[in-house]
Amino acid sequence: VSLDALRQSGKPVLLVFSDPNCRACTGLLPSLAAWQADGRLTVALVSRGTPAANRVKTDPHGLANVLLQQDRETALAYGADVTPTAVVIRPSGFVASPLARGTEDIKALVARALPPLAPAQPAPLAVGEAVPSITLATLDTGDAY
Repeated sequence: VSLDALRQSGKPVLLVFSDPNCRACTGLLPSLAAWQADGRLTVALVSRGTPAANRVKTDPHGLANVLLQQDRETALAYGADVTPTAVVIRPSGFVASPLARGTEDIKALVARALPPLAPAQPAPLAVGEAVPSITLATLDTGDAY
């Protein structure tokens, strides 16, 4: 799978460099699954080791993009010298963040990188905008005007 393929969704890509023997990496897997389910990022776990060793760790979390490097060549190309380390890639293919090393820094990186959700309340009316048409009941009679 290429980075171009991961970027096809038009969303930022979170690349997380991992190792199946890394305890902190295993602890981060539920968060990766939650970010994947949220849908505002494309999450890709770049790991090493055997497919079986990685499946044991990742399958329970339903991660879609678990990618294997031969050793650490992809991680080192990004400057990721420890695990877990993450970086956000813009949909345009450019790096959007510095490397985040460790679980807490990765969580903070994602909090900054996630596009905002749609506002829970509508935006206030702008000056000059037409007012909405409403009909309300009075306290005295209950009649609507």
